[in-house]
Amino acid sequence: MLFQFSSASSPKLAVKDNHKPLFTECLNYRPTVKEEQPVGTYVFTVHAEDKDPPEMGGTVTYKFVSTPGEKERFHVDPETGRITTADIFDHDEPSREKEAYITVRASDNGQPQLDDACTIKILIEDINDNQPVFDKVSYSESVPQDLPSGREVMRISATDIDDGNNSIVHYSLDSNSPDQAYFYIDPDNGVIFLNKTIDKVPGYKFKLSAIVKDMGDPPQQSSITLDIQVVESNKKSPSFIEVPSGPIRLKENYADFNAPIATVKAVSNIPEEEKLQFELVMGQTEQTNKWHTFVLEPEADTAYIKLGNHLDYEKITDYTLTVRIQNNYKLAAETIIQIEVEDVNDNIPIFSEIRSGSVLENEPPGTPVMQVRAFDADGTSANNQVTYQLGDPSDPFAIDSVTGNITTLKMFDREEKSFYNIKIIATDNSESALIPGKHNAGQQSFLIEIADKNDNPPHFTQDTYVAESIAENANINELVTQVTAIDTDTGNHM
Repeated sequence: MLFQFSSASSPKLAVKDNHKPLFTECLNYRPTVKEEQPVGTYVFTVHAEDKDPPEMGGTVTYKFVSTPGEKERFHVDPETGRITTADIFDHDEPSREKEAYITVRASDNGQPQLDDACTIKILIEDINDNQPVFDKVSYSESVPQDLPSGREVMRISATDIDDGNNSIVHYSLDSNSPDQAYFYIDPDNGVIFLNKTIDKVPGYKFKLSAIVKDMGDPPQQSSITLDIQVVESNKKSPSFIEVPSGPIRLKENYADFNAPIATVKAVSNIPEEEKLQFELVMGQTEQTNKWHTFVLEPEADTAYIKLGNHLDYEKITDYTLTVRIQNNYKLAAETIIQIEVEDVNDNIPIFSEIRSGSVLENEPPGTPVMQVRAFDADGTSANNQVTYQLGDPSDPFAIDSVTGNITTLKMFDREEKSFYNIKIIATDNSESALIPGKHNAGQQSFLIEIADKNDNPPHFTQDTYVAESIAENANINELVTQVTAIDTDTGNHM
């Protein structure tokens, strides 16, 4: 008996579409999480669309893309895309964690497995978790017995390392103090004035309690004791005769450590004794010169404030400096100098950890491939907005200059070429402070794989197979002949 098999009559396998998952809302994610929240706090949920039904490869799973050894500070549920915290964040100094970046990869279960990735910035929101801090641990001043009512007596200063309203402070004097009626305080700047004529003898010491409260909800406050001693009328306090009229603005890359930033002059108000002692008060926070960012150089009745350390807008945007003078009577006066730091374009855009993407072969032009994201660490939008372009315009891809979305310009055939290496350039939006006349730019190469599509049915290696005759009493399952088919998509024999 002869058996004949014809490959022409064999049924072809149906070609199945395999769509890749897509983060369609990637650019619209604006997640935030408050600092100091416990591990497991919900942040937001990511979602990638896959047009395939679950049984045809449309089941999506999520995981983070991270560098080896990197501590994961968030957790993503692989099935739901629900993201929660895996660490506790600190918005304030010294950590200054104001934002965090995560990259999520969504993978389907099709053959081949396809994926998409989304990089997201998470803002760390400030909470009012810090009390205002006075720039001194105690205040002790003197006041002449005949000082006229309404004149300045002393100044107190406090800072709050929180942000926004949580950092704005107001001052008051504790009304429970029996000596409070002699003084009043400006709630905005902490200057204390004499409220009524002093009727106390020299040597008397007024004891007050000052309160500083921030504008957070709920507010935080601190208090401190003030000692103000009455001295003889002929003893006069020194006074400033020249101080900066407004805030001093310095670009963060200012680096002249020799030139004066500000000049102050004062008089001792002691006849025939003009000697003065100047001091730049070291506060208890970085904003009040805790780390000697500024230094003071005195010269007779004048003192010059100079830069002592490099500035960095991304760390500290403003400083409050207190300059104190004291004469030979040990009477003193103080003035406040505000320094505002201005951002410059001194950071280069850095790409996220995504280094590869994929697209199915035989998809039409305009098919999404991947999205690249680069972030600029500069502190203002004038310097940190990024646009994208291809390093080689001849590459068969297009990139959206604003979103970083890469799409195809042609239909690909994996059997012709299975991958492409393309270079993407990310450029910021203002003149560089590092390379004058140019913008800062970062670049990165990306691997784009052309994924196999089941678009070639398997075919037999022969048109006709003829089997030799076998005995009519042959055993069941006895070999009759062998046929072979090849799938060109996979290159496997079947």
